[in-house]
Amino acid sequence: MPAILLRSCVLLSVMLLGVVGGHSSAESRESAPPVKFYAHGDGWDVAIDAKMRTCMLALSFDSRGIVIGSFRPNSVKKYAIMFRYKNWVPEKAHYNYEIKNEGGIILSEVGNGFEGGDHSGSVAIGLFDDKALNSIAGSKTLYVTSDGASAGHYDLSGFGKGFRSFFSCLKVAENRKPASPSPKPPRRMN
Repeated sequence: MPAILLRSCVLLSVMLLGVVGGHSSAESRESAPPVKFYAHGDGWDVAIDAKMRTCMLALSFDSRGIVIGSFRPNSVKKYAIMFRYKNWVPEKAHYNYEIKNEGGIILSEVGNGFEGGDHSGSVAIGLFDDKALNSIAGSKTLYVTSDGASAGHYDLSGFGKGFRSFFSCLKVAENRKPASPSPKPPRRMN
């Protein structure tokens, strides 16, 4: 299972390098970043690319999965989400997606369909900001509707540690360390 999740991370990374970075998909595949595992748990993995300063969270739901990745187009941190489906191949290039949680609509966007090569397909949606990411991370359930790709709901209640590890990974990728206490001023001798 981790190999499939790692391939999903690389696929999302390659897709966004091609779309966001302005490269052709062939150039993107050749320059795909080296992704390494950062943390893992029951049904989730977090991967990091320290060189690109990005992280990805992969969540597994039996025959479906979600991958959330951070990216830096023009030095601004943004995120993308990819829905991965086994035994489903995209029939068209674009799908309309609406992602909701208990509080309402988080995203309503067009996603790009990709064939995974292993009898699976994916739809990637992005780029979005911290507000949408925090809404996704704070959700108990994501309700996804689409015009052709598999839709349904995703119970996120068991993935709190995965999201915490993802946010920790983002801090490490940005080289942000906890603030050290300021040194005490030297004592004056009278």
